[in-house]
Amino acid sequence: MITVEKLKRELLRPFQQLSYHIWKPVRRTAGIIRRIRYDASRPKLVRVTEGAQHPGREVAVLLIYQPQAVPESIYFTLSYLTQQGISPVVVSNLPLTSGDRDRLAANSWLVIERPNVGYDFGGYREGILTVFERGVQPEALYVLNDSVWFPLTDDSKVIEKSRAASEDIFGFQIDYWKNRGKLKFVHSYFYRFSERIVANREFGKYWQEMTLLENKRDVIEGHEIKLTHHFLRKGFSAGGINDRENLKNYIVEVVGEVNLQNIIKYQYQHSRKERKYLRPIVERKLSPQAARDQLGILIKKNLVFRQSLLLHPWIYQALNLDYLKKARYPALNAQRSEIRQLGLHKDYHPAVRDEIERWDTA
Repeated sequence: MITVEKLKRELLRPFQQLSYHIWKPVRRTAGIIRRIRYDASRPKLVRVTEGAQHPGREVAVLLIYQPQAVPESIYFTLSYLTQQGISPVVVSNLPLTSGDRDRLAANSWLVIERPNVGYDFGGYREGILTVFERGVQPEALYVLNDSVWFPLTDDSKVIEKSRAASEDIFGFQIDYWKNRGKLKFVHSYFYRFSERIVANREFGKYWQEMTLLENKRDVIEGHEIKLTHHFLRKGFSAGGINDRENLKNYIVEVVGEVNLQNIIKYQYQHSRKERKYLRPIVERKLSPQAARDQLGILIKKNLVFRQSLLLHPWIYQALNLDYLKKARYPALNAQRSEIRQLGLHKDYHPAVRDEIERWDTA
């Protein structure tokens, strides 16, 4: 049933889209001016605390935004990184309490506090520029944020896979932007940049000249999406633990019959835009093999399982993605509910498990 509110939103949408695109050049110019002003005031705006860890061959810039006390899962992330031989640089887009600052510093190389200018990418930029200004050029540079729980377990293989990957930009997920089938991008909540790309002059230049945008959609389209594309055009490569081929192989060749039916039902229920493609499979009650064949075709055409964030948790588990998104909106609420119902979080690290248990009731 179409409500009055929904009808209003749909009627306003074309005008909002038009307004967004008309003002885009103005917002970009404002982002350049904002960056120039921010850089001129960096010594006054930014606080850097020396940590107990030392810079190593690999460095991680971890961005956090925690209006309340820093949760235990963040400290688990730092512990995991240091155990992997990675030197963490924590960037907080908010001032920290003295207690959190001291505890973060005990588990990090540097703790940086800055105003929340430019969202996540503004924080990434600050961390990366600070690393370079310290004269450190790491063999691998990890860039991640606290919008996800990562890792989920002590024995995560994500760093191992990242080190083994040949691509210059590597992450959890590499997807197509808006189903165009051309513009690939690595999701910005976890990057691993190779020594080859970090050592290239173009890498430092990219972050130095980055606009500090204040519109979240601009940040996604102008930075998250275009970062991968920018470096692909410069001759670098990109990949991820979960790509379309891995997903297709799991659905078509690996997953068991009962789980396959549940995955299809889950996808049909929680991905409104994909229902028209999944409906024939659901309503005709195809045989498991026929369903696999049809799904293989649809995945190859990038018509179903398009959004990696919304996949059934069994797929996450099977592909060893070892992270979970924290954002609170219906599809991700449903994903966490499914995890709790199936008890998949029972083997997670206690700090992560406890936060997931109470996350959607807080």
